Amino acid sequence: MSKHCSTVERRVLKHLSPKGARTIMKTYKIDGMTCGGCVASITRAFKAENDALEIEVDLQAGTLRVGEMKDADVQRIVEDAGFDYAGPLG
Repeated sequence: MSKHCSTVERRVLKHLSPKGARTIMKTYKIDGMTCGGCVASITRAFKAENDALEIEVDLQAGTLRVGEMKDADVQRIVEDAGFDYAGPLG
């Protein structure tokens, strides 16, 4: 990463997508997840929106990491799936 990145930018993790392009992953706090079924529900909801979307759901941390989406779209999908959107982290 560049020396010129802000602290917030340094917290945003970058991953390689299958096509080799860099995708910025953003982390969000999600409340209401209690089991693996919750993780699967959120994952399905995001994949239904965009099957190529990179997504990671961490049940223990209560977080969602997703690439290339607007905060408002993340909130809509999380809430439509029946969970509480607590906003972006970092």
